[in-house]
Amino acid sequence: MASFNLNSMTSFSHLLGSSTKIPMLIPEYYDQWADRMPDYLNGLYEELWKCITGDLNPPTNVQQIGYSSGNSEVENQSDRLKKLEKRCVRELRGALPPIVYNNVRSCTTAKEIWNNLKEKFQGSEKTRVNSVKQCLVELKDFREKDGESIELYYDRLNELIYRCNRYRITRSAMEFNMIFVMGLRKEWRSVSMMVKNQQSFDTSTLNDLYNHFKTHEGEVNEIVEESKTMLGGPLALMS
Repeated sequence: MASFNLNSMTSFSHLLGSSTKIPMLIPEYYDQWADRMPDYLNGLYEELWKCITGDLNPPTNVQQIGYSSGNSEVENQSDRLKKLEKRCVRELRGALPPIVYNNVRSCTTAKEIWNNLKEKFQGSEKTRVNSVKQCLVELKDFREKDGESIELYYDRLNELIYRCNRYRITRSAMEFNMIFVMGLRKEWRSVSMMVKNQQSFDTSTLNDLYNHFKTHEGEVNEIVEESKTMLGGPLALMS
């Protein structure tokens, strides 16, 4: 099985996050981080996420005549909300690598930090539209590169699928399977035909296909080498 290329992420030990560790923000995987943060914050305290959504409303200073403890209760509630806001800001800042933190260091509220990050990494509506167009073009033109291993080819498609999901581009598993098979170099043609004619092809996952093709990579590499030898033969004789 191919391992997804996460070399740029290996220095962050808290990448995945947990109930006790902050999910570290990796810029190219902002959407995954944004999905995890509500779980993390709610796991710490159920009202922390409300600091970002704006659902944490301050108390109203209303009391009945003769109820002397009213002001004290309101003050205590205000202090509690201030502490929650400070804690949420601290948690968000703690999830940011230095280069990202510099972009939000002037933010004073959790909601301001969150919106700043969202604008930076998701971009404007025009930026998102352009990104969707780029993904669609890449899907249409997706091909295996000369000299590219089946593993790198598989990883590139997984990266493209991740970007499609990020921009809400929906394709069925069968469509991605066909993109994978049809984009292979001509040396894979006989193997591709065999795979597509198998009854299990309709229910195979992309990972199943990769593993199947991986077992034939040696044969395909031999075909490539033979082609090079045949092409080089006449030149060698001339020399």
